[in-house]
Amino acid sequence: MQNFLKTKANEPFVYSRQVRPAILLFVITLFWLQGAAQTYHSNFTNPTGNYSVVSPSGGICLAPPFLNASEVADVSLGNYASVSGALSVTLACTNSIYSIRAKLNFPGGTTFAPAGYEAGFRVRMATTLSVSLLQSNMSIRTYLAGNPRETVPGTNIVGISLLSGNDPIDLSFTSTQSFDEVELIFNTAIIPINVGFDYRFYYAFATVNVLPVTFGDLSAKIQSGRLQVDWTTLSETNNSKFIVQGSNNGKTWTDLGVVDSKAQDGRSATLLTYSFSREWSGAILAGFGILGLLLLPVTRSRLFKVAIVLMVVSIVISCAKETDGLRDFKESTSTSQPVYIRLAQLDKNGTTTYSEAVLAKK
Repeated sequence: MQNFLKTKANEPFVYSRQVRPAILLFVITLFWLQGAAQTYHSNFTNPTGNYSVVSPSGGICLAPPFLNASEVADVSLGNYASVSGALSVTLACTNSIYSIRAKLNFPGGTTFAPAGYEAGFRVRMATTLSVSLLQSNMSIRTYLAGNPRETVPGTNIVGISLLSGNDPIDLSFTSTQSFDEVELIFNTAIIPINVGFDYRFYYAFATVNVLPVTFGDLSAKIQSGRLQVDWTTLSETNNSKFIVQGSNNGKTWTDLGVVDSKAQDGRSATLLTYSFSREWSGAILAGFGILGLLLLPVTRSRLFKVAIVLMVVSIVISCAKETDGLRDFKESTSTSQPVYIRLAQLDKNGTTTYSEAVLAKK
């Protein structure tokens, strides 16, 4: 590695096309080796000192306090702190703010989540309040070493529109600064009157969304009546298979074939190489079939006639195996038309992502 990066004396280091893949692969490997460390939670064996809460106070304030507040930072992610009750009068608190704040547990010597991580809380509110009211009265704040970093209003928090359901929801935003604590803040305005409520706060978290597959090179060519597609992956996570797709306009795509992932259990942090090939000259094959039929009456060799018949049958079978969509796509793609190729990557959980499209060389 030292020889690879070495430069001559007094020459600046050049970030070349050869260096970039090596650095990218190195970074991806670090992420992959961390595994579950890509997500951090406020789960501590001893929650003492790792959380804090503030409940409304002052004036005529009947706002219910947090219950079981320490469970937002205990070792079980299924436990939760809560605010619940059934109020019959409008609250008139001098301090109308609820706040629940928790530190993140960083194993392995890590001390903070870097910028780019999602910062948030898992909650369950099952509320009938409007999304606009929730957005106007909720916010998330991050901290680093006890100092505030970012405060994001409800309008920029992902997940608020889903709070009407009974399932736990992740409320989060994408951080632009590093952090080690997350705080969820909300106003008594989202406490309903004359309606029972049960707001639950499971844990704070920091997570990064890593693409299931990081693609390397992708190339395609059509030569000698065959389509050849080659590609590499730099990393794979929970990957199941690749679907090779073709298009002549870059908008409508047709499945051409399937290639299973080479990664063990769908997971890899090393360079993997793939290839896909199929016949791409249906017109040529059909021409051979027609020529064979024309030759049948003039040939005297019974063996040659049998060979011609077998060839024609094999061509018919080959054409019959093609789906209507693939056949129509190939027939609509003349020698002068472009053929675009892309890869659809399918996760084991059914999620699909796509590579960039490339033009097949002819």
